[in-house]
Amino acid sequence: MVIGVLTLAYTPSDSRLRLVAGLTIIVMNWVAAHSTIAHWFPGHIGPEYILGWILGCNSWLNLARLQYVPTEESQQRPHARLRWAIYQIFDARWGVSEAQTPLFDKNRPSWVPSREFFLIWKLWTISWTGALTYAIKAFEPLQIEDIFAIPPGFLYRLGEVSYREMALRVYYGGTVLIQSYCCLCLMHAVCGLLAVGIFGDDPAGWRPLHGSPLEAWNIRNFYHKFWHQVMRKGFTTHAGLLVNTILGLPRRNIVSRYLIAVVTFLLSGLYHAALTPNIPWQCSTLQINHQMKVLGIIVLEDIVATSWKKLTSHASPNKDKHFLRRDMSDTQTSGLISGSDTSHSRIRQRIEKNETIDKAKALAPADFAGDNTFKQKSYHSKRDLIVWRMPGYIWTACVMIWLNSTLVLATNKCVVDHALSSRTYTYFDENGFAQSI
Repeated sequence: MVIGVLTLAYTPSDSRLRLVAGLTIIVMNWVAAHSTIAHWFPGHIGPEYILGWILGCNSWLNLARLQYVPTEESQQRPHARLRWAIYQIFDARWGVSEAQTPLFDKNRPSWVPSREFFLIWKLWTISWTGALTYAIKAFEPLQIEDIFAIPPGFLYRLGEVSYREMALRVYYGGTVLIQSYCCLCLMHAVCGLLAVGIFGDDPAGWRPLHGSPLEAWNIRNFYHKFWHQVMRKGFTTHAGLLVNTILGLPRRNIVSRYLIAVVTFLLSGLYHAALTPNIPWQCSTLQINHQMKVLGIIVLEDIVATSWKKLTSHASPNKDKHFLRRDMSDTQTSGLISGSDTSHSRIRQRIEKNETIDKAKALAPADFAGDNTFKQKSYHSKRDLIVWRMPGYIWTACVMIWLNSTLVLATNKCVVDHALSSRTYTYFDENGFAQSI
């Protein structure tokens, strides 16, 4: 961290020292991630952040080539250059723009909590996430007999699944996500508490780490709008380097976008496999398989969403008639699959071009939630939208339970098989994963 901060603050963007610093950070962080100190934190959160610094620092130093640009305001503050570099490295999302991060209050986009409210909120977050994390850690229902009693190929034998296997899959499918969510929120709350409470940082820079679960009505939205974005920039910048710079594909090409997605999920699989050094390498490849399944489901959702949009566009040739009503219909139908949401600014621009405000309100009053006259109708519209998305919520829950439980059970079986063949000792860690030593 010290090397990254000093190099970012005091070296020019084209300096070769940045490359040397990047290589040094790789070696030092790799050793630190596999040390005993890194595992003091709950779950794998310690190694996750330490290995994440490798991708993050290389993005800032050698890919994005961030450079401090002094301003009149910053020149009056002591150590402004150093403070800027520290903020880049200790940023909660490592370069993800504010437009892609959740708001403190969706109904009041400009609202920022006061310093006192923020500190109390973070103390409460630390309390409940820590308690839930250790409660999950204390309860371990998986027995060694279950590993051999549960055969592979869950989707091919749905009619033969036992109640115990279904209970184990639901438990691990849920607790893997819940524990990861709690560990990340816990560390984010601790960092925010220190930054705001001790170092006087602005609470506006510490938005919630996760979005609303109501946005996760498909797998794409689950990762794009609900789940954290901590490692997003580190993965996508390296994927963009391969696809756009090395392969030379244009940036805004659809093939480029999907290739970047493939490389991003591949890097994510390698990254998560590196977090479990005690698991044999044959079993670590299951993490890559897991990430590729996620990508395949997202591609499937995109294909279904595109087909649905084409089908509905042919069914309604009068595209410009009652555009507000059509936009709301698209939100409530194709949004279930593709995650597209109604853009209020886009609608208001079209109002100014094609309709009067009065006529627009008559067509779609729910889009004017800020007007007192239409608050009651807006509330019912939001409630109806949640009900309409319910099949999407069920789809997301089933897919995530299947993916996570399959990863846990398959990894455990692989580790136990390897331990039996090599006669090594096997135990289960706090995340339910088998470890061999």
